[in-house]
Amino acid sequence: MPWDNSTLNISSQEDFIRKHGEWVSYSIGMKCSCTGSMMMTGTSIPDANRANPNCQACKGIGLVWIDKGQIFGVVENITQSKELLQAGIAAAGDLILLPDLQVTLSDYDKIQLTWPEGIPFEGELIIKGSGTTDSTMYGVMSVSECISVDPTTGVITNYIPDVDFTWDKTQPLKQIIWQGSNVPSAGSVYSIKYQALMDWIVFTPPQPRRERGTNLGQRVILRKKHFVTFGV
Repeated sequence: MPWDNSTLNISSQEDFIRKHGEWVSYSIGMKCSCTGSMMMTGTSIPDANRANPNCQACKGIGLVWIDKGQIFGVVENITQSKELLQAGIAAAGDLILLPDLQVTLSDYDKIQLTWPEGIPFEGELIIKGSGTTDSTMYGVMSVSECISVDPTTGVITNYIPDVDFTWDKTQPLKQIIWQGSNVPSAGSVYSIKYQALMDWIVFTPPQPRRERGTNLGQRVILRKKHFVTFGV
């Protein structure tokens, strides 16, 4: 029997994405046009491959993201693709995204899941600013706990959500707002754990899938942004 090289009917693939998919926010990752400098025989010269650590756009990581609205796709836990874990291509905690066949993602593009409850985040350490607001790494959906520790005495001070501080309940902004008198002193460090509107980055080159010359769509590995940009 001769090999059938006819064009595939991929309507079932499109139906699967429509049935099991969801809307996610999408931003294109771009290399920042800021340039750092390098020393050459005592002279500082621009280096296009080195980000400016003082850049207010990329914060020194060399990447900026341009909002492109929402796309449709199927989100899977990485544990459903054990071959990627075993090969070392992905790590525990990563996600797999099967985007709409009309969408093409590339390295360092950013995805945000639109789940209203957010994603559990292990927390972060924040240096208290001099004002009433402090910036967080991700958008705050709800707060589990906030503490500071005196390393000399071992005393743990608790800060109560919606009493000592609050956050925007209408949209998940990347900040908390201090109120009242029980607040950390300016310049001190405190720890906060919260449900986050988490950013996911296309961490490895997206995997195109084709059969008999037909595009079957991408299979994209997503990693939490703070693992990719080291907390920036």
